[in-house]
Amino acid sequence: MRCGPLAAALLAAGAPVLVAGCAYDPADAFASAEAVATTDLAGVAPPDDAQPVEVVRVVDGDTVVVDGDPGPVLPDGGETRVRLLLVDTPEVDGPNAEEECLGPEASAYAEELMPPGSRLLLAPDEELLDDFDRTLAYAWTEDGRFVNELLVANGLAYAVVFPPNDEHIEAVLDAEDRARTARLGVWGSC
Repeated sequence: MRCGPLAAALLAAGAPVLVAGCAYDPADAFASAEAVATTDLAGVAPPDDAQPVEVVRVVDGDTVVVDGDPGPVLPDGGETRVRLLLVDTPEVDGPNAEEECLGPEASAYAEELMPPGSRLLLAPDEELLDDFDRTLAYAWTEDGRFVNELLVANGLAYAVVFPPNDEHIEAVLDAEDRARTARLGVWGSC
């Protein structure tokens, strides 16, 4: 049996509620809160020189493999693993990490935003590679939605900055503040 909408909302908000016969699924709270979380975003538009690429696969919530011609993010072109700037999503179970709360949900949402075969627009910041030689970029869906901000706005990523790559930090920090206040995702379930 599932919770009614009021019980689910109260449970999602962390309210101490006892509802007999109620099975609460945190995914229900995410699904209902997503429409709220994706409104009132900063609306950071992709730069005019953003590099179009095709999504090969999503590795996890903050990493995607893309393929594209040479450009500002992929100087040599070809298939490249890209780490999204300003976000850190919970880990998924794998050889190098244990599964963290909402890790699978963060990965699923990233794949919803960036399904294999879809087009992304990528833009660099000050440094193109991190200390692990991973390509770093901001990403927008083909219809102009700022992926980095959406992950944080929905509580499926934490804002994190490694200077000097901080061009869009205000938008991402504002998104995190709203997600924390609304107790979305990691701020209400973990």
